[in-house]
Amino acid sequence: MRIGDLARRCGVSPHVLRAWERRYGVPQAARSTGGYRLYGVDSEELVRQILELRDRGMPTSTAVSTVLGRRRRGPATGDLTDGSPVPSSLPEAGIERLAAALETFDERDSHAVLDDLLAKAPIDVVICDVVVPVLSYIGARWERGAASVALEHFASGVVRRRLSTLTMTWGQGNGPTALLACPAGELHDIGLLAYGLLLSRSGWRIRYLGTDTPMTAIEEAHSAGRTDLTVVAGVAPELLTAQRRGLRRLAGVGPLALGGAGATRRLADAVGATLLPLDLREATAASNDLRGGPGD
Repeated sequence: MRIGDLARRCGVSPHVLRAWERRYGVPQAARSTGGYRLYGVDSEELVRQILELRDRGMPTSTAVSTVLGRRRRGPATGDLTDGSPVPSSLPEAGIERLAAALETFDERDSHAVLDDLLAKAPIDVVICDVVVPVLSYIGARWERGAASVALEHFASGVVRRRLSTLTMTWGQGNGPTALLACPAGELHDIGLLAYGLLLSRSGWRIRYLGTDTPMTAIEEAHSAGRTDLTVVAGVAPELLTAQRRGLRRLAGVGPLALGGAGATRRLADAVGATLLPLDLREATAASNDLRGGPGD
């Protein structure tokens, strides 16, 4: 195919592909008898793999080297979001490195650690096995008075900003649509962000409202377009309970799930919702079961 055809199939501009070819030597083209650059299906797959890693927040240069390195190593079994196996020591080492960077208030080093982790492991491993344990560790230290509120806020801010950079394409695609929101008054949304990223990696399109969302706004967003699942999540039980009537209305017009530490079985049963597990991987699997799996 010509470069314009390759660009259209991959959803990127020909200018970007030409820039990659100059800087990184990919994708490599054959030449037709007329001198035109021609690309095959292998080039298309390579470009798609690079774009997938870049959409996860990885710098283009790192994404290119990761994909080329993976191809040199040959096929490997691993998570569906990354074809390479994950060393068993990576999460433990990642926890130590990320915690050390955050505890010294070094944002640049914190992002460097996250860059390295995202280059080596699937996003669910980075989030569930590194980021969540580190934030839990810092939060527990703060509750005991062993860490300052400044550190807790700094760490949360770094993680929230980084997760947000990975959400740029989660509203695209043709899969089922999930509407995600925190109830009015709830200001903690890192867990919901992380859940949304895992959900998007399993094929869902995400419509994200975020923190402190009035129930009327959630209902408006639900009715504004296709919504296959609405998820309301928070860490404060009283904030979710205060929205009992609105939650019941939402459950009456489509599948509703409650999540986060503030969600209880009693409330979920009372409003006709599904209670999602606290574990993010399990919550993602449960969400897929509610829909019968993405794409059904």
